Parts: sequence; structure tokens; C-alpha cells
Amino acid sequence: MWRGEDNGQGTGHKGQGTRNKAPDDLGNAGEKMKLKISRREAKETIKWLDLSITYGSLELERSKHELIDEGQQIRKILSSIIIKLGG
Repeated sequence: MWRGEDNGQGTGHKGQGTRNKAPDDLGNAGEKMKLKISRREAKETIKWLDLSITYGSLELERSKHELIDEGQQIRKILSSIIIKLGG
């Protein structure tokens, strides 16, 4: 439990305790970094899916392309969020 949350004990001031918050610029930088890491992981996953062998199975090939497409969509969404947050 976060410090400052009302757990039935103490002051009863919900959310107004001694919990320290990082300055917004540091918080945003951390969020951007997490998003960039997620985008990199999506890109790597797409690459591994592309390299995967389907042994001529049409069903596996279709699933592979669906997963690659979803990965690309996720990567684009993450890129859009990163751009909106300022890079």
C-alpha cells in the first residue's frame, strides 16, 4: 500500500499522505522510456515472427502474417504515443 492511502488507520485523508511524487518531467521521461522499450520489443517480435518457419502450412503461414500485422499495428500505436509525448 502506498503511503498516504487510507487503510482505515491514521488521518483518514485519502491520498494526501507523505507519498513522494517525482516531478512531471522525470515521470514523463520514464513513461517515454517504457514506451520506447515496448516499441523496440514489438519490433523484435515482428522480426522473429518473420524468421519463423511454417513448413509450408497454410494455416501457420496465415497465423504468422496475422501476428506480424498485429505487431506492426501495436508498434505504430506506440510510435504515435511517443511522438505525442514529445519524442
